[in-house]
Amino acid sequence: MNEFVLITPAKNEEKNIWRTIEAVVSQTVLPLEWVIVSDGSTDRTDEIVNEYCKKYSFIKLIRNESPAEKDFSSKVHAFNKGQAALMAGAYSYIGNIDADVTFEPEYFKKIVEAMEKKPTLGIAGGLIYESYDGKVRPMRTSSNSVAGAVQLFRRECFECIGGYIPIKIGGIDSAAEIFARAKGWEVKTISECKVLHHGRVLTGKKNRTYTLFQSGLGRYRLGYHPIFHLFTCCMRLLEAPVFIGSIMFLLGYISGVFRKAKRVLPVDVVSHLRQEQMNRIKSVISTVVGK
Repeated sequence: MNEFVLITPAKNEEKNIWRTIEAVVSQTVLPLEWVIVSDGSTDRTDEIVNEYCKKYSFIKLIRNESPAEKDFSSKVHAFNKGQAALMAGAYSYIGNIDADVTFEPEYFKKIVEAMEKKPTLGIAGGLIYESYDGKVRPMRTSSNSVAGAVQLFRRECFECIGGYIPIKIGGIDSAAEIFARAKGWEVKTISECKVLHHGRVLTGKKNRTYTLFQSGLGRYRLGYHPIFHLFTCCMRLLEAPVFIGSIMFLLGYISGVFRKAKRVLPVDVVSHLRQEQMNRIKSVISTVVGK
């Protein structure tokens, strides 16, 4: 099986990083190399990782001593620092995994096998599950999208898109897969490969309504079609926080319009994205009318 490498930016993850490390070292197919970047951590993250470094030679810890950014772009700079620290040269896949996820022992074996079978598959990853009110539920995602917490790139695809784009308000993973699809690569969530996220993917440590507002603004900056964004706002009206969440999601996008916020993707990539989105709306309408 072709070899893969992993990079994990981690900031103050003492609560969960041991879980992620245990999940990786228990894999039936191990990574060629795994660089964990402590992004200015001030808790026991480094101490925990160092203990595993002593046991497993493929794990390496480096520090980003004084990250200048205190926003989502800091993750990209930490990832890039991890990539620069890779010693392995002959790898076929490069993955970003968060420091608070776990998965079954055959997770990477199955993901890589799926990518080996389809040379056009540029980004793949498992389906994220989160715990809500004591219940574990799958995160809503499109089949041609992969959560940023577990994106595994074919090396050629990663190099084709130039890696992650540092975006201060987020949307880093979305930008990568949008770019990849526009360049002819396929992106796919392998739904049978379950990933348990021990935090909240969307909100992290911030207020959910604030994060939805920021996500709406992020969608504007990524070039989402206004009709598609309005459509998705309507689709999530009954999701928590009911009604107000959709309003904040919409207001975030509208704020981008009035601010004339700078787009982060090239014009041709935005054009491809919008065509995809309109095709999805047409498909949904056709399905509904057909019934």
